[in-house]
Amino acid sequence: MNKPTSLAVFSLHACPLASQEGKETGGLNVYVLETAKELAKLEYRIDMFTRSQDARQPYVVNVSPNVRVIHLVAGPEKPIPKRENLPLIDIFVKAFFDFAKKENLSYDLLHGHYYFSGLAGLKVRKKLE
Repeated sequence: MNKPTSLAVFSLHACPLASQEGKETGGLNVYVLETAKELAKLEYRIDMFTRSQDARQPYVVNVSPNVRVIHLVAGPEKPIPKRENLPLIDIFVKAFFDFAKKENLSYDLLHGHYYFSGLAGLKVRKKLE
C-alpha cells in the first residue's frame, strides 16, 4: 500500500478552526478547513499550520482522519491585527521546522493560503532546497 501524499498547509493569520470555536472570522479559514477535509477523502495527509492565538488551546488538534491543525507559537499567543503577522513570518517558519523535526515529518507538497502564508511557504521551500 502506498503512503498517502502529505501536504503542509500554511494559514498563518487565520486558524482553520476559528469558526468552529465561535470566533467571528471571514471565509478563508472555513475554505482551508473544508478543502483539507475533501483532500483527506482522496488519501492526502494534511497538516494545517497556523499561529497560536490562545495558549489554552491544544497545540495539535486532530480534525478528522488524515487532517490536523497545528498551532505554532510565533509571537504573542493572542489575536493580533492582521498586518502585525508580517514580522512574525520568520518565527513561524522556525516553529514549523522545529515541529517537523521533533515529529520526524516531511511533506510532499506545501501550500500557503493568503500572502502571509505564501511568504512563509516560500521561505520553507527555500530552506528545503
